[in-house]
Amino acid sequence: MRWRFGETNPVMAEVLSDTIIEIGDLIWYDGTAKPFELLKVVAAHLEEEFQQRFLGVAMGRSRKGENAPLRVATSGTFEFECSSGDYDLGDRLAVAGNQRVVKTDLPHFTIAKVERKRPGPPVLARIITSVTG
Repeated sequence: MRWRFGETNPVMAEVLSDTIIEIGDLIWYDGTAKPFELLKVVAAHLEEEFQQRFLGVAMGRSRKGENAPLRVATSGTFEFECSSGDYDLGDRLAVAGNQRVVKTDLPHFTIAKVERKRPGPPVLARIITSVTG
């Protein structure tokens, strides 16, 4: 994942000291910021659960043992890894991995929308946060 353009409207989110987050990780929020892979352990309906708690994209990193707030982008257009295929302007995208997205028709799975028509991968998409937006 890479930021490409647009205002990021960052927020600062608390992170537990045992949580590891890398730049570009898709972040969910339940009182503290967590990367995608931690939600996989606890959620039966992964895509919907993630969308309901989606905060944004990590603009910094948090190493194990650190206790500093994390800067998270809550808007902007990012380049995401995705499956091959054509992506059209406005296509909805759901989480498919820590820094990956997949096309979806379901609004309650949507965390981003395609900003530029192009064959994928990667895809340029504007994120849609549920927590602050």
